[in-house]
Amino acid sequence: MRKGLIFFLVVNVLIVAFLVRSVFTLLLLLVEDASDDAIHHAEIPAPNSGLIDYRPLLIPKIIHQTYINESIPEHWRVGQQSCIDLHGDYEYK
Repeated sequence: MRKGLIFFLVVNVLIVAFLVRSVFTLLLLLVEDASDDAIHHAEIPAPNSGLIDYRPLLIPKIIHQTYINESIPEHWRVGQQSCIDLHGDYEYK
């Protein structure tokens, strides 16, 4: 009976150790402080502010169009053109 209990405990400890090792990166995210990567409220310019034009560009203004080949089907061309028209300052690829 004692051997069986020790074997059971050892197997359970091994299983728990394996599970903790498998999700260790996820467990680290629970204690990770990501405030260094955050964009703080004070860094965001107010709407209609003149500072909007001078803020750093974090995401490039590029529209990436993807499809099987170079030709876009006719029923999607209206949507494609409206995207291009609405975002005139974006680069279209």
